[in-house]
Amino acid sequence: MLIDLEQEYTHWRHDILTDIEVLQRVSKDACETLKTTLKDHNRHSLARKFPTTLFSRSLPGTFLNSTLKACL
Repeated sequence: MLIDLEQEYTHWRHDILTDIEVLQRVSKDACETLKTTLKDHNRHSLARKFPTTLFSRSLPGTFLNSTLKACL
């Protein structure tokens, strides 16, 4: 009985570790694909320079003096 439990534990441990390795590899591949896609998009973008500000006019004082300022 104890030997059967040990064999089953070994089998499940191996399967779980293999799945974790696959998950890590897929995650790494997804990140690399995203980086490549962003580089290609940035190279072929019509806008060569990003604007220095997100808004064309200054924000109202209520936004500048609030706790939301950290989020902007």
